[in-house]
Amino acid sequence: MSQKTPADLRQALHHKLNELEKVLEPFFDRAPVFPGYFQVHERVCGKPGCRCTEGHLHPGTRVLIPFQDGQSSLSIQPEDVEGWKSRTEAYKQLRLARRRFRSWQTEVAELFDAIEKARRSTEGLRPEDLKRPFRGD
Repeated sequence: MSQKTPADLRQALHHKLNELEKVLEPFFDRAPVFPGYFQVHERVCGKPGCRCTEGHLHPGTRVLIPFQDGQSSLSIQPEDVEGWKSRTEAYKQLRLARRRFRSWQTEVAELFDAIEKARRSTEGLRPEDLKRPFRGD
């Protein structure tokens, strides 16, 4: 972080505080979420003489579900697509918000360090101690 005045740093911190509300917004939503991945794919049905054996594949939808011991997929009927899609999209938004929060948190910690360093007083130190870096610098 470049050398900024304490006032600039405080202003940046205030901006980060305002940003936090936007970052956390998805966590205040009450819509249900599902920790899976919605996927539209094409498949072969395997029936003899079907057009899919000639390359005209059947469209299908599924949800990929990550379990600790592996991944599973669940075929979705057309009437259920919207419900599954909205829940998996909501889950994606939560995970993205979590990543944004972690990034926000790191940036704020850097601002805290910069503010502390800018406000640090070395009054009363001996001249030889002024040449020594503080722990964490």
